[in-house]
Amino acid sequence: MAKWLIQADDAPPSLHSSTLCVNLSASRWASGFWTVRAIVSASAVGLLAASAIACGQTKDQTVANKGAADAGQTAEQRQAAEREAWRRAMVILPRPSNGCFTAVFPERTWRPEPCTPATPHKAFLPHVGVMNRVDLVGGTGPDFTATVTGHISQSEGSFDSATGITSSGAYSLQLNTDFFQTDVCNGSPGGKNGTCRGWEQFVYDSSGFANIQYWLIQWGPGGSTCPMPVHSGCNGSSVFSDGWCPFTLSDGFVYCAVNAGSQPSGVSAKSLSAVGSLKVSGAAASGGTNDSIIFTDSGALHTASGDNL
Repeated sequence: MAKWLIQADDAPPSLHSSTLCVNLSASRWASGFWTVRAIVSASAVGLLAASAIACGQTKDQTVANKGAADAGQTAEQRQAAEREAWRRAMVILPRPSNGCFTAVFPERTWRPEPCTPATPHKAFLPHVGVMNRVDLVGGTGPDFTATVTGHISQSEGSFDSATGITSSGAYSLQLNTDFFQTDVCNGSPGGKNGTCRGWEQFVYDSSGFANIQYWLIQWGPGGSTCPMPVHSGCNGSSVFSDGWCPFTLSDGFVYCAVNAGSQPSGVSAKSLSAVGSLKVSGAAASGGTNDSIIFTDSGALHTASGDNL
């Protein structure tokens, strides 16, 4: 069984909302919802797509609804639907190998593009302590986790509608796994069966980058040393790609973090007003390829593989 959670996070923590099958809360800045879609690996022979627009519908209902919608669409709406169908097909199309790739409508294959060497990024810290804002999803509010029978191989977050945006502040979009057991924890003070757990964040930051950040949750008590390699210049606020850095949080435990070694090029800074055209997807390792992040910006896709955990 695998669990994923969706979180949107911004510089003042005001833009937090999430849906799986129902919209849970709206932003105070924008009339929009952060929608999560999961690709569920139900068996070795197929994938079950679980999307917000099809939750609870039978196949006949979905087809009938699509036919009715097509009849009333303008040419612009039909083109938008074609682009979205193309994008969803590309997101689940396996990348040829580890590395960085891009695709632009109507291409049906991934094209290699240079990876951007990972630079230091701020630590996207896990939430520790008591929730104090139940009206927000993520940040200081609760997180919602999708639980399935089988394994979730891929998940995606987006604001399918975002209007009335009045702020231009910095923000980030984050797609996070639930905590999970990993062999890396074998070297922790408590061992694999202790408090240590793995955690991955698939992040787009409005300053213009998309990357995967890996965490070891509750690696050990205060004073514990993170696993090798350890970055030589850890500063308590940044995460690097050439070694783990320790962070001691309010629960007294040492947490360790490292960035993936590469990130997709072609990702640019976007103001909050553009959030409706942005999508973040995270995929688990499969078929010989590593974990990967896919960032969509108005029909152009950019992806980079991570390092696994």
